Amino acid sequence: MHPESELTRFRKLLDYGRGGELYLYPVRRSEYPDEASEEFTAKVVPMMRSWFDIEMSKPATQFQAKTLVVEWIVNGHKTHEFRLI
Repeated sequence: MHPESELTRFRKLLDYGRGGELYLYPVRRSEYPDEASEEFTAKVVPMMRSWFDIEMSKPATQFQAKTLVVEWIVNGHKTHEFRLI
């Protein structure tokens, strides 16, 4: 058996796996109207699922570590996408 090459060891270090994490942070009810809750359920959650499915369906050669952030601002939800480099 041949010893493991430096390149193989380096690739193993870079292999973070392909998975996802979901973090939810509380918002005060007084700052989050009922319409926002309805929008989150009807539009934001399906959009997040679609985004996640698209990212996970990319081949390994196109996969990039990304973060999708959804925040509530006074008049609606705003999304941000960050790519980790």
